[in-house]
Amino acid sequence: MVGLNKLLVPIDGVPMVRRAAEALLGGGAAPVVVVTGHQHEHVAAALDGLSLELLHNPEASDGMATSLGRGVGALGHCSAAVVMLADMPWVGEDVVRMLVAAFEHHGPGSICVPVHGGRRGNPVLWPAVCFPFIQTLTGDRGAKSLLDRFAEQVIEVLVGTDAIHRDVDDRASLQRGPRDETDTGSDLPS
Repeated sequence: MVGLNKLLVPIDGVPMVRRAAEALLGGGAAPVVVVTGHQHEHVAAALDGLSLELLHNPEASDGMATSLGRGVGALGHCSAAVVMLADMPWVGEDVVRMLVAAFEHHGPGSICVPVHGGRRGNPVLWPAVCFPFIQTLTGDRGAKSLLDRFAEQVIEVLVGTDAIHRDVDDRASLQRGPRDETDTGSDLPS
């Protein structure tokens, strides 16, 4: 999105980064740490008034892994972290809430991943036991490689929206948005 900081683009009148932060807060994640890079001051202004911690990553241009590492490193004694990508503005607090509930149900080593239409998506809830591994990642890739490494700990959480697959990479992706469908439930017992 040449010429724009996509995180500041309004979706239904709300900057994309603020929508992501509000989904985390509304879904029960606490504390919320937002790792910023490009245009830190503008992103901070878009988040003004929210109960969260801002953490600037001066090495953000070295790749997503630097931001992931800084973010989990700032969490202290949290039992888990929901890693949310700010360019996925249609992921709602309901998805976050389902991931947190699955973690609470399955235990402290669980990696909780949303699934829709047979495909995994984001955000992913990572247990604290994975934080040291996240902090060793490098480059512009996320922690997906760790899902294979810790496959026996992965809990798939069925969600009723394809928002978990929809990020904004260009102007055309802004037009598509997600398709909400009837909630398919989760893997939690009734």
